[in-house]
Parts: sequence; structure tokens; C-alpha cells
Amino acid sequence: MVDKYVQSKNNSKKVSLAYMAIKDIFDDSFLDDITTEMVNKFKNKFISDNKSPKTVESYLQRIGAIFNFAIDRELFKGT
Repeated sequence: MVDKYVQSKNNSKKVSLAYMAIKDIFDDSFLDDITTEMVNKFKNKFISDNKSPKTVESYLQRIGAIFNFAIDRELFKGT
């Protein structure tokens, strides 16, 4: 899903790096399988890696964008 989303957008290198980080952690997961706990672990990983709060927030927004992309294309119905 991450690849489909990234391919649909013209993203800067900085944005693409965020999606690569998301893909590294969630790529083997179906959207239905991603839990709040998994997203919190993702967030905490980047906090512990000393990423700025703005960067971490940006990564979290990109996760939301991927879900919205899937919903808009009826690939995910949400829960």
C-alpha cells in the first residue's frame, strides 16, 4: 500500500524518506492488522532515535495519509 501511495504522488526526497521509514516497519502488515500499539511503537522508535517532534509528527501524518488513500480507493473500509 505504501508503494501505491508514493507512486500516486510527486514527493520530495524528504517526504520519500518518511515513507521509506514507514514501509520498513509496516510493509508486511495489512492495514486491517495495524493497531494503535504498533503506531505507538513506531512513534517511540523515532523519539528514541532523537528525531525532532516535528519529524515524528510528520511521519504520523503520513501514516494517516496512507489510510486515507486506501479508503478513498475503497481498498480499506476502516474499523
